Amino acid sequence: MRVQFNRFVLDGEVRDQLFLRSYSHHLRCFKKAQKVPPMKVAFVNNMNNNFFSIVRYLRDRGIDAHLFIFDKIYDGFFPEADTFEEVSSLNYIHLISQISFRDFFNPFSIKVSRAIKKLKKELSEFDLVFVCGMVAFFERAGIKTDVFIPYGGDVYQLTDLFNYSIKKYFPYSSMMRYIEKYQRQAIQKTRAIISFASQDLKIRDAILNMGRQWIDWSMPMSYPVMSPDNVEQWSFLKKHDFVVFSHMRHTWKTGTDYNGNDRAIRGYAQFIKNESRYNNPIFVLFEYGCDVTASKELVKELDIEKYVCWVPAMQRKHIYAGLKRANVVLGIFNEKVISIGGVTYEAFSCELPVIGCAKLQQTEDVHDLPLIHAFEVSEIAAALTEYQKNPGKFKHIGIQSKQWFDRNVGQGIIDRYLELIDLLLKHKNARQEDKELQHLCYQG
Repeated sequence: MRVQFNRFVLDGEVRDQLFLRSYSHHLRCFKKAQKVPPMKVAFVNNMNNNFFSIVRYLRDRGIDAHLFIFDKIYDGFFPEADTFEEVSSLNYIHLISQISFRDFFNPFSIKVSRAIKKLKKELSEFDLVFVCGMVAFFERAGIKTDVFIPYGGDVYQLTDLFNYSIKKYFPYSSMMRYIEKYQRQAIQKTRAIISFASQDLKIRDAILNMGRQWIDWSMPMSYPVMSPDNVEQWSFLKKHDFVVFSHMRHTWKTGTDYNGNDRAIRGYAQFIKNESRYNNPIFVLFEYGCDVTASKELVKELDIEKYVCWVPAMQRKHIYAGLKRANVVLGIFNEKVISIGGVTYEAFSCELPVIGCAKLQQTEDVHDLPLIHAFEVSEIAAALTEYQKNPGKFKHIGIQSKQWFDRNVGQGIIDRYLELIDLLLKHKNARQEDKELQHLCYQG
């Protein structure tokens, strides 16, 4: 099969090749023009493959960045899920042993002692350590971390487990109190916190409740990769004249988070029944999340099974092949969260328009994300109807989305990460609240 550079856009092979040449030229020119001092930066954990993306961006810019991942994680979070390269050949990826909660809080555990000793030795070789997830481990183990980049639940759930009613995952309340205690301490002690928390009330409130500020940047979540252009598993989309896509995790009925999948399904159903003039529209949904069964039941109840296609959960590198064949993407419909994150950023990188919540409840904060706002079911249906009437308008929004992505999630944001790395190394004891770094913090 012929392999070409996949920029995740809709303009064909010529544009893909031109972008590859431009990207390669940019890297060569940068490396010639810049004298980056040798430094080693570690990224530990890999939720949604986000750290794998950052590591690759930084390595392109001359930073000796390494990724440490736990050996027992969801398959989609291994680097293999985000690249067609042979991961075993990448010497900057390291596996570390996953430690169960019971072992972690057993002071006599030889397994834990060995794992901590090994990780401490490996991380001691690095100038800076970036972390996400259960950072309670690092605090309990006495491992210093420099930058915390939360993905969400690690800052508002692991610091307040009882209020999130997830005791079934943690059978011992004493253990939950330990996790909360060490998670909070780790977040309070880290030198800097990076999060687009201005657009997520849950993350914002959790950070403020711990007496911290944050650097209001997005996370570089999507890295351009080589991928096959023609993927058989998505060939069925060719027969559809309107493709709505949502690879959002289904959590709206029983989960602790609310992504508004039910609103997306109801809005699409309203559009199909009342407004659609397409011959063969389709809504692509993924069997991913705790409420997939509930979503399937809702699709059946609304009698739109003919217009919905369920596909199995799959690796991100394969999702992109289907995503770039879509017309429009449905994001998050939650009044407390602007529709940001993986689904939206991945769509933006494909030059696709995203319909999602663009206004936060009870706040006047503004942002420049090129989202098509919708929250109520009727608003979602209206947005789909507007696409039907004026696809050129949405095409232009897709172009703006890609430009926003390049500035705020892709290459553009990496310049700011490099500035932070430089400042942290220059002022080795400074925290983001100190005068040396205060200008980077969110001032809203």
